[in-house]
Amino acid sequence: MGRVLYIRHGQSQANLAGILAGGSNDSNLTDLGRQQARQAGRALKNNSINKIITSPLSRALETAQIIAAEIGYDVQRIELDPRLKEYELGVGQGQSLEGMTAEKIVSFPGAEKPAEFAKRVKSALYSAWEDSGTVVIVAHGGVSRLIDCLRIGKDPKWFYDMPNHGNATVVELDLTWLKDA
Repeated sequence: MGRVLYIRHGQSQANLAGILAGGSNDSNLTDLGRQQARQAGRALKNNSINKIITSPLSRALETAQIIAAEIGYDVQRIELDPRLKEYELGVGQGQSLEGMTAEKIVSFPGAEKPAEFAKRVKSALYSAWEDSGTVVIVAHGGVSRLIDCLRIGKDPKWFYDMPNHGNATVVELDLTWLKDA
């Protein structure tokens, strides 16, 4: 099993506006988000990166491309994995983050079932973990919250109540819990 590093995308327009973007909103990076992605790339320079896998949403893909350029990784080799897309919010997409809770997030009409969200993310994580060497995953805040939720054994419906990782923060994932999942 390899080493997996997780990076939430840089600041997006939706982050700046304080609204929920979700899996159907292709919110672009801000200038600050691009700067954050460059900083994440610089933080990875002393690592031997074997693979970069990203959500296909533009905010994650652009972050991955900027990181790849910073570390000298061939941008054409970046792998898109739709299993890493952000949680689908249904009618919650575009709503204000203020006062948002896991209970509200998962109850929006058209929202993805948390168990299905967990299933697709676990599948993507396991695939990345099976690779040898160091794999970088670039995805979203909801995905990182879900990972933390699953790691401690909480029901996935509570993922949104987990603390959020900062934009473009590099986190090394301990995925040993996947053996039991």
